Amino acid sequence: MTDEIAISQGVIASQVIGGRILTPFEAEGDGEIRLDSPELVKDADVDALVGIDFRIVQVTYRPGSPRRPGSRLAKETGFTEGGYISAEIATNPDQDLQVVNRRRKGSGLPPLGSIDDLPFTPGELFVFNDGSTGIYRKVTELLNQAGYIELPAGPVKGLSGDSILDTVPAEWAAINIGEITDEYPPQYTAHIRIRCLKGIRISSYKYDDKHEAITRYI
Repeated sequence: MTDEIAISQGVIASQVIGGRILTPFEAEGDGEIRLDSPELVKDADVDALVGIDFRIVQVTYRPGSPRRPGSRLAKETGFTEGGYISAEIATNPDQDLQVVNRRRKGSGLPPLGSIDDLPFTPGELFVFNDGSTGIYRKVTELLNQAGYIELPAGPVKGLSGDSILDTVPAEWAAINIGEITDEYPPQYTAHIRIRCLKGIRISSYKYDDKHEAITRYI
């Protein structure tokens, strides 16, 4: 079995990274090649990945929204723009409805009557975006641990824009594995394999004592 990072109950089962597990094409019939481009999961539908067993097979870091005013990184590095990742995922075609519903209940989501009720078909390739202190930070942490990148010195915890896990490629100390573009700010792509056995989980909270918000985690 190819090595991968497996995430279950927040524990990294292996730190060794292998290559991609899926290619977006397959040969059929008389040498026919069909190209299947990953479909973007709308932000409103990302929560449907709660409890869904999937693998992240590629991540791309892209320039994002302005950082929180007064954040440590904005003041110390001069980068006032944060970033987000586009995560390409391969979902397990065999999902256990009871397990999925148990995990959905833990995140405050209603149960599914059938796996067919999902807004996507398990077994296909998808892409979703995230720039939060949840998934973005975790993927950055795993890339650093696996030696793909090297993060600068600084605190790991903190508000958005304060942690080294919030840094963008231009702020990293080094990039050892992956592809970096020549544009500025640069985009970075890594072919990585992260198994998310329990899918994502969501945390709802209020900020400013009135605004509702959620953070997604793997």
